[in-house]
Order: sequence, then C-alpha cells, then structure tokens
Amino acid sequence: MKHFLLKTIFTLFLLSQVDSVFAYIVKGTVVDATGKPVHKVLVVGRNNANKVVIGLETDQMGQFVSAEVNDSALSIEISKDNFVPIKIDISGTPNQLMDLGTITLFERQVTLGDVVVTAESVMYKPGRYIVIPSQKELGHSTNGLSLLNALQYKLPGLTVNEVLQTVQVDNATPVFKVNGRPCELSKILSLNPKNVLRIEYSDAPDLRYDSRNVINIILNPSQDGGAVMTNVLSGVTTGFLNGNLGIEYHHGKSEWELNYAANWRNFDKREISSKGEFIGRDEPVVRERTGKPGGFNYLSNELSLAYTYTHNPNTVFATRVGVGFEDQKISENSWYRQSYKATTSSYENQMRLKLGFASPNIDLFFRKQLDKSQYIEANVYGHRSSGTYGRDYFNLYVNPLKNDTLISSTENKAWRIGADIVYSKTFKSLMASVGIQNYYNATDNMQVENGTLRKSTINQNRMSVYAQIVGRVGQLNYGLNASTIYNHTNNNTYKTDAVRMKVNH
Repeated sequence: MKHFLLKTIFTLFLLSQVDSVFAYIVKGTVVDATGKPVHKVLVVGRNNANKVVIGLETDQMGQFVSAEVNDSALSIEISKDNFVPIKIDISGTPNQLMDLGTITLFERQVTLGDVVVTAESVMYKPGRYIVIPSQKELGHSTNGLSLLNALQYKLPGLTVNEVLQTVQVDNATPVFKVNGRPCELSKILSLNPKNVLRIEYSDAPDLRYDSRNVINIILNPSQDGGAVMTNVLSGVTTGFLNGNLGIEYHHGKSEWELNYAANWRNFDKREISSKGEFIGRDEPVVRERTGKPGGFNYLSNELSLAYTYTHNPNTVFATRVGVGFEDQKISENSWYRQSYKATTSSYENQMRLKLGFASPNIDLFFRKQLDKSQYIEANVYGHRSSGTYGRDYFNLYVNPLKNDTLISSTENKAWRIGADIVYSKTFKSLMASVGIQNYYNATDNMQVENGTLRKSTINQNRMSVYAQIVGRVGQLNYGLNASTIYNHTNNNTYKTDAVRMKVNH
C-alpha cells in the first residue's frame, strides 16, 4: 500500500509538470475602426469541453493578458455592446506567449423602433477604403477572387471576372497583397474566405508600384496547423479549365505556403468579326471583318513556394520563389472588305501565333511596424524569362494584287533585379510616404523576319525617389505626388541618360 501511494503521488507530480510545460498566456490589444483603444471589452476563452478558462476585460489601453492556460485548443470570443463580436480559434503553442496582436472591433447595426442605424461596411481612411465583408458575402464566396467579385460594387473602379480570372482597377491590373505582403493572383485564388478579416483597397494610384492601385487582404491571426484549399472551374461544352491548389502550414512564428494555378483553353471555332472606319485621309477608309473559325489554345502554369517568419506582430520577414510556364497556339482567319473612295478590295487574312516561355522568380520582403501610425517596408526581387514567339501573317487578295506575307520568329531572353524601401506615416486625415527604388533590366532579342535576321540587346537602369500624400477633406479625396527619376538605357546603337522630375495631384 505504501509503494502504491508513492507511485500515485509521483505520477500526479509528473502530470502537473507536463501541464506546466504546455502552459501559455494569451494577450492582445483591442481597438475600434479609428484605431482608438477600446476598454472594458469582454474576452472569454472556452476549451473543447466548453468550459470557460479565460474571462477578463481590456484595460484603458485596450490590452488584455490572461493567466496561464493549459488547454491545447481554445475558442476565444471578444465582444462589447454595439460592436460586432469576433471569434478566434487558437491552438496551444510551445511558446509561453500567444500574442493575438491588434484586434479591430467594428460597430454593429442598432435597431431603434422602426429605424435601423447601420454601421457602414465600407469605411474610408487616408489613402484607402476598408471593407468588412458580411457573413453572407463570405458564405457565398469560394476563394479570395470570388470574394472580390462579391464586393466589387462597393469599391469604385474595381472590375472582377471570375471566369477569365482577371481583376482590374480603372482598366489596369492592381497589386495584390495578403497581410501587407505582395503576392501573385494564385495566392488570392487559394484563400479561404472564412479567414478574411477585412480588405483594404487603395483608391489612389501608388507611385511605389508604377501608379497601380493596391488590394490588401487582411486575414485573421494564424493558428498552428495546416490547411488545403482547391478550386476547379470548367466549361461543359468548350475546352476550358481553371484550377488552383493552395497548401499552407503554420507553426509558432513560421508559416509555409505552396500555391499552384493552371489555366487551359482549347477552342476550335473562335470567330472574330468587326467593322471600323479609319479617318485621316481626304475620305475615310471603311473596313469590314467577317470572322471564320479558328483555333484558340493555351496552357499556363504557375507554381510558388513561400515562407514567412513573424518575429512579433510588428516585425515580419517573407521570401517566395516561383516559376511560371505558358504555351499558346492561336489561329485567326477572317474575310476582309475594304473601301476607299470608289476602290473596293477584298482579301482573306490568315494569322498564326505561337508562344512559349518559362519565368523563374524570387522575392524577399521585410516589414517593421514602428507604431500604430508608421512603418517601414523593404523589398528585393529578381526574375528571368526566356521563350520564343512566332507570327505568320498572310493577306490573300481576290483582285490581282500582290499578296502580303510576313513570317517572323523571335527568341527572347530577359532578366531583372530590383529593390525598394518605403517609409509611411498616417495622420488623422492623410497618409504620407517617401521611398526610393531601383531596378536593372537586360533583354536580348533575336528575330528572323521573312528570312532577315535582326538582333538587339537593351540594358536599362532606372532609379526613382518619390514622395506621396493622400487624404480626404469632407467628401473630397486628394493626392499629391512628386518624384525624381533617373533612367539609363543602352541598346547598342545609342545610349541615353535622362533625369526628370514629375509633380501631379
């Protein structure tokens, strides 16, 4: 009996030590949509048995810190009257601290008799819109692109086509970001909408990205564990397939991601018809085009592997390597009828296009949030591409005119390496940024056109220093930009060195 009691006591002691090894605390900061700390927010954490193991309120600074928790999984609900509650599921971590970072609460709708006052799901901050997707929008979306499609009518200038997998802002492709880090469209296609917390959409062109707009998708805090996301969209009566696969795994401060996207088209009866009037002579030239069946075939593949290290919520380093492949074969056959004054000519046009290339790339990213209003970002990247492009063009005239024939092929090799750094600070009604960026680009072309060989080599070095201010006064949005650009170009026949300053608003 004595030995049994000693073994029991010793076993209980060991179990208590094991619990202490896995003990950790949970902390975070709660703010409202303006970034102001919210105090007396209720933070409740329940384990898998639905037992409350965390129950506390935020202090005057919006901060909370729990006592030690031993449960391997928790469901934490953060709530306060007149705010939309947030639920975060977390897993125990071998670290002694689980920092949820800054958590934003947004006002919920309030019913007053027959009057309903609803907090706006789209809010404006200096330089960007903040969009809070509704549960309905999240529930009806299958991936990040599908969610953008559901939200495009809330964001001026945004156009999304899920079938073609294109996103444009004012007829230009935007820069995609996830949690502030630039990414490819394949990453957006692999996002689970349920993990999206909000979307930040810039309504002012960003000088850092050649005056392109930015769409930044902010996700809920990552949990330890992995996830697989896949989507396939195919046509029933045509050769058409869009597919993507995303795999991610998060552990402690590290996150690994694998994204793959493929697009395939195989149309054998594509016809293009048009009619145009060309003005510039003493009388206009009228040209009518009647399309004939032609082939439209291509296959593109994009694969990327990324790693992100979050030292703390304010310091992030990420790296990504990827490669893209594309193969196209397109034929266009058309019958043309052209009229100029009293002369009419008719001819058949046959065009054949063939394209194939491969493009490996690498990207390094660093971000340091200095405080709630200012940050520094740095980016270093490089990519190389090589491929061939062929174009055969025939005009076969009905009248006894000389036929036009153009047979060309081009072999291209190019590479680019670049870097940039930017500092940004947000004030109450405006956001200011200053930055410097530089890239070096080299291209070699070898073209054969109707048997004639042409070679060209182009080297370019471009550096720019810029400053940008965006803000809002009442209902008026404004932007002020200034940049100094140095450009050096050498194409073996001439060299240019140019410096220019640009200021616009």
